[in-house]
Amino acid sequence: MLKKTIVIIVAVVVIAALTPVNSESQWKTLLNKKGIVVYGKKVKDSKFWEVVAITTIKTSLFSLIRMWEDVGSYPEWFHSCAEGRLVKKVGRLERYIYLVTDSPSPLQDRDNILHVLFKQNKESRVVEILLKGIPDYLPEKKKFVRVPRTYGKVTLKPQADGNIKVIFNLFLDPGGLVPFWLVNSFSEDFYFKTLKNMREKVIQEKYQKHDYPFLLNYPE
Repeated sequence: MLKKTIVIIVAVVVIAALTPVNSESQWKTLLNKKGIVVYGKKVKDSKFWEVVAITTIKTSLFSLIRMWEDVGSYPEWFHSCAEGRLVKKVGRLERYIYLVTDSPSPLQDRDNILHVLFKQNKESRVVEILLKGIPDYLPEKKKFVRVPRTYGKVTLKPQADGNIKVIFNLFLDPGGLVPFWLVNSFSEDFYFKTLKNMREKVIQEKYQKHDYPFLLNYPE
C-alpha cells in the first residue's frame, strides 16, 4: 500500500512539473471602472509589476496611430508626462523618442529613451506599437533619473462593431532609490488616467483625417 502511495505521489509531482503554467493565471485585477480594466503581475527578476490596461474606443486606427506618433502632444494625455519629443525617425514606422515623467513626491523626476516600432497585420488590421527602452542612447541629465529598463507594446485591435480595442502592456523599472510599493500603487492610477485621457482626446481635430499609405485603416 505504501509503495502504491509513493508511486502515485511521484506521478503527480512529475505531471505537475511537466504541465505548462498558464501565465494568465498570474494576472491580478488592479482596477476596473469606467470601461477601463488594469491588470498587474509580478515579474520574475524584478520587484516591479508588469501592467496591462485595456479599453475600447470609438475611433479609427489612423487617429490612434497619429496620437501615438505625435510625441510632442504626449503631455496633454499621457498621464504624468512632462515632456515628449522625437529624437530620431528611421523610415516610416520606426522612431526614437525622449520622455520626461513627473514622479510622485518626494521622488526625483525620470527620463526615458524609447525605441518605437509600428507593425500591422494586413489581414486582421491589428496594429502593434512595440516599445523598448534604450537608456544609453542619449547622455544622462543630472536633474533626472534615467529609467534603466522598459519594454512593452500597445495593441490596437479593430472590433466587429467598428470600435478599436486598446491594450497597453508595459514593464518599467524606474531606477534609482524608490520604494517598489509606491511605484506599484501608482501604476493603476497612471494607466487608468492615460487610457481615459486617450479616449477623451482622440476626438480632437488634430488627430483626424491623417493618411498612412503604407497602413490599412479601420473602419475604412
